[in-house]
Amino acid sequence: MITVKCACGEPFHVEERHRGSSIRCRRCGSIVTIPVASVAPQNFHTHDAVRPEGPSSAAPASGRSHPRRSLRWLAVASALFVVLFTVSRLWPDRSALSRRPIASSSPSVVAPPSSSLAASEPPQVSGDERLGRLERNLCERLKSSGRLPNGSRLLGPRSQAGGQLTIDNGTSHDAAVFLVIPRTATIAGVYVRAREHATLRSIPDGNYQVQFAFGSGWMRTQARFCDPVDFLAFDSTFTFGTRRAAPDTVGDSVFTSILTTAARVTLHPVPEGNARTHSTPQTTFAPGLTGTAPHF
Repeated sequence: MITVKCACGEPFHVEERHRGSSIRCRRCGSIVTIPVASVAPQNFHTHDAVRPEGPSSAAPASGRSHPRRSLRWLAVASALFVVLFTVSRLWPDRSALSRRPIASSSPSVVAPPSSSLAASEPPQVSGDERLGRLERNLCERLKSSGRLPNGSRLLGPRSQAGGQLTIDNGTSHDAAVFLVIPRTATIAGVYVRAREHATLRSIPDGNYQVQFAFGSGWMRTQARFCDPVDFLAFDSTFTFGTRRAAPDTVGDSVFTSILTTAARVTLHPVPEGNARTHSTPQTTFAPGLTGTAPHF
């Protein structure tokens, strides 16, 4: 038996009859040549320096590859694996594409989901609700700027003839005061601001009920308060009339006087008052009254 060591230090024990042959190192894969009898065993430091002697060591054993060639193929295989892995990550998933829903037959039109259509549609508003919103917005503006001047004539003829009615409003609300033929017609009206008084003139002869409403934001086109507080009426009626007085002679001149009825009411309670009021439904308040521009 002889002992041969590879350049990596791995020892091999072979028989004498194998002298001149070559074997592959089981540790590093290098080719180790078994020297002939005339050559002492040598230690090889690198596998590149191996130059075996003898006719049988001129070429490596058949079927065995050189270590450098094996490393080269390993590097090529690793690079190919990296390329294939990168391509597989970047390549689109055809199965995922086939599972995507198709909105329509035309590729340029994509129908949005039904939930987005429902969310984008404006809520339906009825005509009554829209009108109510407009009235509320108008009322808010009229509350600050819709006060008429005190004594504004709301209804009735303007003349010097006829009776007159003076109204004292000692409350904290503006008032619209009307002379009414009960359940028939409204004859005349005047606007009286809070804590002020006004006189309704040119009242035609007749028997009338005095109705009045408290509120804010007078709406001229509808002849009512947009924010009413209360609707009231005097229990008793008021009679207005015109008559001629007896002729009065002064020297050679004869004068005839025309007497008219003048009345005064208060819309607020006063001590020892002699008139009572009651609430009246808004539906029967000032019958036949329509929106008119006020007379000043």
